[in-house]
Amino acid sequence: MTLAGVLLAGAAQAGISLDLPSAGNYTNSTTVSTAVVDASGATFDIVYTVTADDLHGSTPTDWLQVSVNSMGVNDGTIYGTYNEWMSFTSLSIENFNAGGSGLAADDIAELTFSAITLTSVGHSNDGMDLFFSGDKSGTANNVNLSGYVANTIQTIDISGFGSGTALSIEADTYQDTNKFGVGGLEVSYAVIPEPAALGMIMVSGAGMLFVRRWFML
Repeated sequence: MTLAGVLLAGAAQAGISLDLPSAGNYTNSTTVSTAVVDASGATFDIVYTVTADDLHGSTPTDWLQVSVNSMGVNDGTIYGTYNEWMSFTSLSIENFNAGGSGLAADDIAELTFSAITLTSVGHSNDGMDLFFSGDKSGTANNVNLSGYVANTIQTIDISGFGSGTALSIEADTYQDTNKFGVGGLEVSYAVIPEPAALGMIMVSGAGMLFVRRWFML
């Protein structure tokens, strides 16, 4: 269960780690849910689905990575040689309970993937193509990973590329030295109270007009 504090307009909040999938094969997809308790009293689940490509199985390994098997040998990475890729889709908020917050489920808006944590990056050919879709359709946003120190963990801000509730990633070349793991996903959302909820919040002294949360998946 994740605890989230109330965030007033203009304030910053550190990322909160959400659950990664348990070990298993994800060619048929699996859904991951994390319970969130907000300091306002609202509770809800942040839910997403993870899917590997149809050629290789996917499993978390060391470093809590979500990664793809390479020809049956798990080295903890998405491997460019075999055109491996994976997707994170159906990002949503479920099981909302207002508690004493005065909020409604519809007050939570603009849910989007905003950052991705990659592991074992920094090799000479490392690079990622990222799509705000679950099937690699649309614009490919390229991220060069070769400039980092080899075998390091890096969190990449992807908010400048776009937004959406679906994300797919792949190695940007077919070279065997182009490989990296996935160590986490970050999402953001806004709390924008409707007039009725806003009145309740103002009376309670919260005074929130616009609230933004950041989470690490």
